[in-house]
Amino acid sequence: MPVLGQDAGGSEGGGSLASDSKSEGDGSARESAVSDGLIDINAATAEELDALPGIGAAKALAIVKEREKNGRFHSVEDLLRVKGIGPKLLEKMKSSIVAKL
Repeated sequence: MPVLGQDAGGSEGGGSLASDSKSEGDGSARESAVSDGLIDINAATAEELDALPGIGAAKALAIVKEREKNGRFHSVEDLLRVKGIGPKLLEKMKSSIVAKL
């Protein structure tokens, strides 16, 4: 019985604290990634980017990786540096995105 009590207490206590702090951080990031109905390509998660027209999970991940590797996008046109995103696709997304610095 002492082993069960220790495992349950240790797991629950540590897990709750970690989950609480992660939840607060995730909520703040999400609020700043979407503003006035526009998705900030410099703050959005792959999941949020996936919701954009013409962007699937693979391209969303490519956007995030490009941002991590080469830094923030200074304009929405900088998305053209992501493999698989060309002028036509960018035009589809332009009304839904913003690049906040």
